[in-house]
Amino acid sequence: MSFITTHTGLSHGIDATYSESRPTRHDPTTIVPAYIRVEFVTDYGSATLHLTMEDARVLAEQLPGLLMAHDAAEHAAREQAAAIAEAA
Repeated sequence: MSFITTHTGLSHGIDATYSESRPTRHDPTTIVPAYIRVEFVTDYGSATLHLTMEDARVLAEQLPGLLMAHDAAEHAAREQAAAIAEAA
């Protein structure tokens, strides 16, 4: 198992844990596939997300584009606010 912990903004912690594929305790012939467990803790509560490795890969591919879209929207909002302030 590996652990990654970060603390940012309202978040008190984001913990990501990798779990290897393994047999279940009750039936060694049943295999639990590898997964990533992500836990978020904020001022408002907590949430846990379990991702298959395939889903984690898809999310990793999509995150850069989502972050760029967010950054572009923030930049546009700042420019609009500056234009409004300048016009006033």
